[in-house]
Amino acid sequence: MESIALRPRKPTEIVDAAIEVYRRNPVHFMLLTTMVHAPWLILQLIVLGNAPPTAEIATQGLIGLGTVVSYFLMSAVVVQMASDLYLGHETDAFEAFRRVGWKLPATFVVSFIQGFLIVFGFVLLVVPAAYWSALYFAAIPVIVLERKGLFESFGRSSQLSKGLKLHILSTLGLVFIIRIAVTLGATFVVTVVPNFAAQRVLSALVSIIVYPIAGISDALIYYDARIRREGFDIEMMAVSAEAGRVGVPSV
Repeated sequence: MESIALRPRKPTEIVDAAIEVYRRNPVHFMLLTTMVHAPWLILQLIVLGNAPPTAEIATQGLIGLGTVVSYFLMSAVVVQMASDLYLGHETDAFEAFRRVGWKLPATFVVSFIQGFLIVFGFVLLVVPAAYWSALYFAAIPVIVLERKGLFESFGRSSQLSKGLKLHILSTLGLVFIIRIAVTLGATFVVTVVPNFAAQRVLSALVSIIVYPIAGISDALIYYDARIRREGFDIEMMAVSAEAGRVGVPSV
């Protein structure tokens, strides 16, 4: 498998590359998000059955919280798998899990801190939320791909974001808009279905399909920042050239 061209990309180009990465192994990306949704969907169907969305608000809130926590854990695995495919390595969901391994707890804590800062930023005003999103955009990729520690990841992300915050924020915003547009469109279609249990299943299916784009984009924005700030593309070309000279496969 060949790597996708390593070069600086505009926000729209990063999204295009993310979709290309997704297409390299869509089944296993969706398998990862199914592992997030399936347990909570089954619990919803058992506990809530065909109850309307306005019923059992507390229970639905707890199930929603559990889904978010699961996403926090799964985002690291999606980043690892996206990175491998982007760089031209064969991989799957199980290999990505194995490679992330003991870094899962640290990525969960980072995801929680990021989520808290963004929510708190929105409470203050939108500007702090946007700034913190751009500042700490790479915290999870740094832990997963550079094997840095919890606190090191925030410092490293801050370093990579220097001079690129508007670019990073534009890309994150574009991904967010795409996800919201797809979700709203799907929600409109789902509400036509008269059965509330069926609505929950269809909503989960849409999330399973759409969610990987966010994690894949996180990995590609990280690499884009490294290309712009550190010449990562040149570094990889040098590695490939050296590997070719000694007659071994490039990495």
